[in-house]
Parts: sequence; C-alpha cells; structure tokens
Amino acid sequence: MAGVESLRWKDRASIRLSNHLVELIVHSSEGHLAQLSFIDGSSTSAPTLLWEAPWAAVDEFTELSESALAQYGGESLRVFLASYSGHALCIDYFGPRSTDRLSSGLSLRGEAALQRWNAWECNELQSVSCCWNAIPPLAQLVFERQTTLREGETVFRVRETVRSHRKDSDIFDWAQHVTFGPPFLEKEKSVLLVSGDSALTSPFGYEGRSLLAENREVTRLITPLELGEDEVDLRFPFTNTGRGFIAGVRLTTNRRFEHLLAINGQMRLVVGFRNV
Repeated sequence: MAGVESLRWKDRASIRLSNHLVELIVHSSEGHLAQLSFIDGSSTSAPTLLWEAPWAAVDEFTELSESALAQYGGESLRVFLASYSGHALCIDYFGPRSTDRLSSGLSLRGEAALQRWNAWECNELQSVSCCWNAIPPLAQLVFERQTTLREGETVFRVRETVRSHRKDSDIFDWAQHVTFGPPFLEKEKSVLLVSGDSALTSPFGYEGRSLLAENREVTRLITPLELGEDEVDLRFPFTNTGRGFIAGVRLTTNRRFEHLLAINGQMRLVVGFRNV
C-alpha cells in the first residue's frame, strides 16, 4: 500500500512511507531510519538495505533500570545503542559526550537520537511525504526534516534545516550516522564507494583492535595496516575478522555532487546518499 501510515514495527512505534516500489520505516522515537527495502510483491520480506540491531531495541529506554541498560554496553554507549538501528541523526555533537555533558545524562551521538520526535503528513503533489521535528533542549536547537517519495521512483528526497536558539554564536556538529551490514553488506560480495580521494586514519585506534596504522594520512583509499607494511583497500568491508577502524575521507572539491554508495553485486542492489 502506498502512502504514510503509523504502525507497530517489531514492537516499536513507527511510521511507514511507501510507494509501489520501495518503503522506509522510521522510528517515532529518536527518528531513526530503521529499514529501507524494495517491495518485491511476494509473500516474503525483501532484505533491508540498512543494518538492523540484533538485540531487542526499545523506545522508552528512559524507563529501564541501570541493570537493564547495562546489557547494551558501556556507560557512554548504552543509551544510544538501546534504541539505535539503521540510521541516526547526530546533532550538536558527534561521538562520545564531553565532561560537561556527562553530568547532564547525555550519551553517545547527541540529544536528537535520544528523544521522541514529532511527525505529521505533508502535502506534496503526486508523492508521499512526511515531516518531523526534534527540539534538543540542552543544545537549544530546532531540527526539522521532510522526507519525500515520488510515485514511480526509488529515491527518497530529504530536506533538513536547523535553527539555533542560543544567545551566543557557537559551533555544533550535524552528522548523518548510517550503518550498513549483513545481509546487504557482506565480505567479498559488497563494496563501498565514496567521492573522495584521500583519507586520515584515527589517532585513537579502534578499541585496541584497529586494523589500520594510527594517525596516517594517505592520498588514496588504500592505507597501511597497523602491523607491517601490508595495505588494505578501505572500499571493501570485513576484510579482517575481529578488527575495525575509523578513517575520515576527504571529499573532492571539483564535483558538483558528493556521494556515498554501498553495492552488493550478488543482489544487484545499490543504496547511497548524494548531496543536492
């Protein structure tokens, strides 16, 4: 069925946007884009193109006891991971909380990923459209998002705005945190392409199990491993079991559009982000 509808998706309050080709599931709490999939018309569900949390994610994590929250990880991670799946907006700050935010009870990735969003159906000619907003109180920001799906297309158009209520000018992070994973992103079946030509590896490693040499600037997306002189191509996921990495990719400056693409050749599927 095409349109916008409220529903319970995997026991969570959600909103579904769909036409006859694709559908997007968005959690009412935290605004996470939880599932993106094609509608294949069969009795079986099409695979989601976004990573889905393997644990039982919850909406009202604020009502969980400390012992219940502990199952989701360390103190700096648990509140975010209790509800996260697919894609999250990170507003005000990206990454771990600072010392001053620690006393405010905030967790990884900022306030917007930890609060209930408001949603309403928008009026768009020959399209399906939904609007959301979130007002992180400590950050003193107002975030608004409109997501539109036109009939006959497989592209979700997203328009976002942020307004600040801060009295003084300040710098804040505004990041899209998307996670791909099995069954769509798999070793030797998938590739990640980004419109960048150089990268900088993290100076802090990766939880003691970094795949890459730390704080290394490279002029192509093939970079040295942590040990030895061997190299790894960052475009191919899951090359070394039990190891991970963080790297910042510098986008090219001579392109009109920048992009991030995830491709599964076996499924013959591509999902990606492009700025407009």
